[in-house]
Amino acid sequence: MKLYMTPHTCALAVDVVAREIGIAPQRVWVDVRAKKLHDGSDLHRINPKGQVPALETYDGQVLTEAAVIIQYLCDRHGADGLLPRSLDMDRYRVLEWMNFLGSELHKSFTPLFRANTPPDYRSIAIGNVQRRLAWLRLAALLRSSRLLAPTRRRLLFPCWRRLQLQAGIGLLRHCRERQ
Repeated sequence: MKLYMTPHTCALAVDVVAREIGIAPQRVWVDVRAKKLHDGSDLHRINPKGQVPALETYDGQVLTEAAVIIQYLCDRHGADGLLPRSLDMDRYRVLEWMNFLGSELHKSFTPLFRANTPPDYRSIAIGNVQRRLAWLRLAALLRSSRLLAPTRRRLLFPCWRRLQLQAGIGLLRHCRERQ
């Protein structure tokens, strides 16, 4: 199994989950901006979207999108302690979090990495990220959010949240310094 990844991307969450399960896919490092693998070949050969993560399975199929890859790994390796089984409502709570983090929070950072983002929009983007991080902090403090799955046996959410919050806070500081 091969995991195509770039440091400091959501591919890290896939790598963390794989290691929590006890598997270590071969890491294939990608220059995502140049769309090149470490050997100089084109990333689009692996993932036509030109993005990471991408997981090449044992049978040669390729899965993309962190939330889907994580579900596949947990289901294939029976990691019910990380992601509950199908039809368990806790599973859908974990999936809610994964989708919120992947679509709402993670993508909010995109304008902050683009050199052509106008300064006025950059400050709007920072405000959007700050609001999402504030909501996450509040949900974590209250522990009563309907999105929180019970943590008695769930490692995925705390692990993902910790990674995303640490990355988010660090990125906001970096983006403010560049203004």
